Amino acid sequence: MSKFIENHPSAIKVWLFYKRKEEKSGLYEKLCNVIGENKISEEKFKKLFEKMNNLRKREIRQLVAKNQSNLRLCILSDVIEKKSFDKSILNIAKIFGTLDIDYQDFEFWFNRFSSGNWNLDQKTFSDFPIFVVSNIAEKLNFPSQMRLRKVSRGLQKSVDQVRPSIDRINYEIKLQGSQTILKLEIYKNETPNSLGSWDSCYRRGDSLFDGMKTLLSSPRLKLTSFTWKNEMSSESDVKFIDVINSLNHKLEIRDLVFSLNGKLMINLVKAVKPKTLELIEFNGKFEPKDINRLAQLDQWKKMKSVYFWKPIPLFSRCLHHFQHFEWVSVKVLSLSIDDILFVKKIFTQNEKLESFVMNAGKKPSESEIVKALGLSDILFEEEDEYLYRRCDIPGSKDYLEVIINEYRVPMSEFIENHPSAIEMWLFYEREKEKSVFHERLCYLTGENGISEEDFQEVCGKVKNMKQREIRHLVAENQANLRICILSDVIEKKSIIESFLSITKIIGTQDINEMIESKDIDFKDFEFWFNRFSSGNWDLDQKTFSDMPIEVVENVVEELNISSQMRLRKVSHGLRNIVDQMTPSINYCDGPRNPLFLTIYKSKGHDKYWKRSYNGEDNMNIALDGIKMLLNNRRLRLKDFTWDKRSSEEDKKLVDILNSLNHKIEIVSLDSSLNGDLMIDLVKIIKPETLKKIVFGGEFEPIYIEQLAQLDQWNHAKAVHFYRYIPDFSRCLPHFQHFEMVTVENASLSMDDILFVKNIFIQNDKLERFSIGADSKPTLSEISETFGFSEIYFDEENRYFFGQYDIPGANNYLGVTITDCEIDFVRKTSD
Repeated sequence: MSKFIENHPSAIKVWLFYKRKEEKSGLYEKLCNVIGENKISEEKFKKLFEKMNNLRKREIRQLVAKNQSNLRLCILSDVIEKKSFDKSILNIAKIFGTLDIDYQDFEFWFNRFSSGNWNLDQKTFSDFPIFVVSNIAEKLNFPSQMRLRKVSRGLQKSVDQVRPSIDRINYEIKLQGSQTILKLEIYKNETPNSLGSWDSCYRRGDSLFDGMKTLLSSPRLKLTSFTWKNEMSSESDVKFIDVINSLNHKLEIRDLVFSLNGKLMINLVKAVKPKTLELIEFNGKFEPKDINRLAQLDQWKKMKSVYFWKPIPLFSRCLHHFQHFEWVSVKVLSLSIDDILFVKKIFTQNEKLESFVMNAGKKPSESEIVKALGLSDILFEEEDEYLYRRCDIPGSKDYLEVIINEYRVPMSEFIENHPSAIEMWLFYEREKEKSVFHERLCYLTGENGISEEDFQEVCGKVKNMKQREIRHLVAENQANLRICILSDVIEKKSIIESFLSITKIIGTQDINEMIESKDIDFKDFEFWFNRFSSGNWDLDQKTFSDMPIEVVENVVEELNISSQMRLRKVSHGLRNIVDQMTPSINYCDGPRNPLFLTIYKSKGHDKYWKRSYNGEDNMNIALDGIKMLLNNRRLRLKDFTWDKRSSEEDKKLVDILNSLNHKIEIVSLDSSLNGDLMIDLVKIIKPETLKKIVFGGEFEPIYIEQLAQLDQWNHAKAVHFYRYIPDFSRCLPHFQHFEMVTVENASLSMDDILFVKNIFIQNDKLERFSIGADSKPTLSEISETFGFSEIYFDEENRYFFGQYDIPGANNYLGVTITDCEIDFVRKTSD
């Protein structure tokens, strides 16, 4: 038998109390049948039995409440006696006089004993040997491993020491609808079906990066593929690299697919074990200097495949760093015959090189390439159906298949719309090396939209231009400065350094004249400098409609309510966005006489919108407007007020509320609706948000009783009734849970007063209970009955004050009585 009795000695006491009415002569044998023979001597049993005569039911009840395990002997005994589950639990609850029994625990043990397993001890997962726990954790899928980490520190440590059940991780940050989404996909065993996929909506992704750190911190994590695709701000890229740099080990990854730019991508590559990394797909922007830095890393030297999906400027300068790979694919702005011949040479020297693809915006003609490489005529590959030319490799049985296709780097329409911007840029860069001007321009603009011949013609024109002509180009259109600004950003100039340099170029030398100059719009300059610095090199100006939805939403959310309402009328798309945003209102004051609807953004009412309505038709318009506001699920109101209107208009408001398919979030409700209509209004509010209700209408006890059944009433902290409640004594018990109460009552009895006193004793959260009453007991009756420790009467102001010390509390009850009111207030003792 187990050590159950040794660990739970009180269980025998509980069992003896349960069996106390049975014959004593057979109890010892029954106990041994339950716990096993020789677990307790008969002499010790008799002493325990005698002590039971002095134990009371509440002591036994405490033993059960303290540890539900003390019930197991009773449950097993009932199973042995073949009692049903229902009969057992009801009988035990009755004998111990408590319903505080863990139903699920009771059911577990009853079913376990009924199955024939009479072992009273419960083994937990933590009782397993560590190697067993580790084996179990390693066999779990990844979601289960993550859930297991949250159970305890011990299991968290066990999970962190096993290899996560992941082969591939894909992170994607993108705009979906009106929200930024981080999508995490995890895979196992190279299967096409994802074991788990989670979409998380967020505005601040710190918690998501914490989760990422937890995942990557496992030293046993081994990935065949790791993908990072960020379509949003570069801030997330920086946070990701911060996570990578915080790790105290290198990652084991075979394939990397990342959208990071230059330096950030280099930091990531450094964090990967060189021997494990075989392939990288570069989806960010890279310059030759970045390739030079990558080429110094062991990771680069030991990789087999690289792919660059964005054009590399001046590729010739870094081509020699690609000689050791097996697979290469790059996009370049321009390609020379020397570059092509160098790649051919790589194939002759590196027998492991399988493929070298160069997508070039500008390259020699096909005839020039054919002649330089000595290519054959066009051949047809029948199996895969494509055309190629053959190039023999000297001293080898192998040959090269050379495929020449047209490729054009996509670009914006900026140059087409702003041709003078090239003239401005050439004038600005005129002191620099001219041989690479055309290639650098293509790099800046992202296009090959101007031929080299046309470009040379523009260069010739700029040679003869004067400063005043350049200044005129800028004054005519500030957009002509954008290429110059982008060039300075790429060269990492500060905004002041760039601004001063460009200002000097157009002929302004004096510093004061520069600052006050109207030739350059500094705000426009600052906008484009910051935009390019953020990584967005798009030269085209976007309109409001072109902005990402999250940007439009941020703009809309900052508008006041009247502007939001006007924006709804512009288009269906903007109406949809406005209706999905949190309206810019905290307070709504419903129509009153004269007909005014007032909405506020702040408590001080310094931001408000007010509209007057006249006539029945306009009242319907006002109600339609209210319906439109309340239909928004994201509406959060600190205060909603509805002043007394006609009963017909009150009913229309309630009809609007009943037509909504969601509950409204309101903190404070102030309404003059009567009875049933007010109850309907309260029902439509989310219970957990409603803290205060002001009742300005007429209420009878029957309505208070109906309100008391609602969660909204039971969650509220304060209520105020400003109309007489007839027969208030009848419904006073429904006010016991509040923190603040104000009521009006025609008459008040001594019993009512003492009942309120008792509420303060039992509810330590109650701060104030004010009762307006025309008829009440005399001061002497109240003073004699209440039990004040101190009293004071102000004859001049005609009020009475009594202090009642609340038993067992550090505060007291101050009772102020005037001709028409009794005010109970909890006060802190000095």
